[in-house]
Amino acid sequence: MNFMALKFPRWMFLTSNSTDKCIIMSYKYRKAPFLLIAVIVLYGCNMPEGLGPVSGVEGDVEFQGEWPDSIKAVVVIALDSLVHPEQHLIAYSDPADSGDTELHYFIQLMSGDYFIVAVGLMIDVSVFITEREDYESGEKELPIQELGIYDYHGTHVSSEDIKKLDVWTVSF
Repeated sequence: MNFMALKFPRWMFLTSNSTDKCIIMSYKYRKAPFLLIAVIVLYGCNMPEGLGPVSGVEGDVEFQGEWPDSIKAVVVIALDSLVHPEQHLIAYSDPADSGDTELHYFIQLMSGDYFIVAVGLMIDVSVFITEREDYESGEKELPIQELGIYDYHGTHVSSEDIKKLDVWTVSF
């Protein structure tokens, strides 16, 4: 009996008061501690809650006129201030390539007030994306040309809400 007691944890044994020797639990009750641990572990795991609600702005920009050669693409950007835009760039949309007639955009944002601005990129989009940190830190000047602001008073975004903005036109 003592040899078997060394192989199993102490909680798997019952002690007899009369002989003070360990008696191994019957086979029927040996699985109970393992089942209890499994239930505790499974109960302790959090159930995935999935993706949370999304907030932001979406809309369309129409382009009129001939694209200038200096503009490689147009993106819609969200700024939290119009002063020094390179320091206040929050997010940007997918680009419209030179020659496109419209851009449907979606920008995911946290709740707050933003200025939604259409800008022409004067460099290749891939360069803009890879060097974004340099522009934000002020090491490089943001190579953009402002084409239009959706609302000079700003746009308020609520949490868990996608604000649909009216179609606006950018003329070259």
